[in-house]
Amino acid sequence: MTLVKQKPIVPPTQINEIMYAMWPAQALKAATQHHLFEALDKEAKEAGEVARELKLDVRGTQLLLDAMVSLGFLSKTGDKVYKYQIAKTDVGEQARTYLIPKSPLYMGPWFAQGEELGKMWRSLPECIKSGKAVMEVNKDLQAEEIFPKLAEAIFPNSYATAKQVATLLKTDKIKTEWLVLDLAAGSAVWSIPFAEASPKVKVDALDFDAVLKVTKHFTNKFAVQDRYAFITGNWRDVQLKENTYDIVILGHILHSEGRDVSKALLKRCFDVMKPGGRLVVAEMISNDERSGPVFPLMFALNMFLATTEGCVFTESELKDLIEEAGFKKPYRLAPDHVVVIAEKP
Repeated sequence: MTLVKQKPIVPPTQINEIMYAMWPAQALKAATQHHLFEALDKEAKEAGEVARELKLDVRGTQLLLDAMVSLGFLSKTGDKVYKYQIAKTDVGEQARTYLIPKSPLYMGPWFAQGEELGKMWRSLPECIKSGKAVMEVNKDLQAEEIFPKLAEAIFPNSYATAKQVATLLKTDKIKTEWLVLDLAAGSAVWSIPFAEASPKVKVDALDFDAVLKVTKHFTNKFAVQDRYAFITGNWRDVQLKENTYDIVILGHILHSEGRDVSKALLKRCFDVMKPGGRLVVAEMISNDERSGPVFPLMFALNMFLATTEGCVFTESELKDLIEEAGFKKPYRLAPDHVVVIAEKP
């Protein structure tokens, strides 16, 4: 009798990691909502001290603190009785920067927005079958309703990268005035670092009236409001003077518009830019095979749920679209950057 060696059954490790991914997210949200990081901002404390200060259950507080240690946001020291503190690492620094309410980059509103996105994602099986989006945020009526809250919530997500872009373009060293167009500006997160870098930067922020209220809030918050002018309306309808702008910014705009509208939008950007001006496009970008990274491909599903024609471009597709509009030398600032720069000849 011949014995057939059976292939060992593989454990569902990857599947479980994905299915359980909601647990760390909900734990982090709870820790932030209950101000655990704020309580540990100045000094290390025992779980009981934190629970009493925040009026929480002691056992639940300790379990949540331990969970934050496992995620790297906190560290703990001691023997049997532990004291917790914000970790002295890059991850701990993220907690200080984004998870404490007094920080200008506090991400608390983003957690609430994430709940709304979760409701939308529960409709994914039905949408895959029907081909119909849950929402149409690229249409004016829904855009004016949804984008003010969304723009405010996602400001912290892009600010650090936008600062890097302004630095890499040597904005602080400019000799003459730059006029910047922040098209569909939202919170102005992509243009505020340019204004912060040099008093020679002037910005026209274009968006719906409801969204511009958020834009004005953030320009005031970052003390650059005196260098902003505000243009109300849909970019499709607003008349802008040609050959005017030194920098045109499209901060996470193209993915909600789809290929055809993106072509028209990039051509508009080309027309209003001065020769020698530069285009700044921030986008979720997948590799050319659409096999990764994970986030852009998940975001493509997000666009399928939220828009009629929204999409995620590959790097080659995005650069081709930019060149078709007339721009030259599109390049990605770095492999890990979500920003492509191009020049008008």
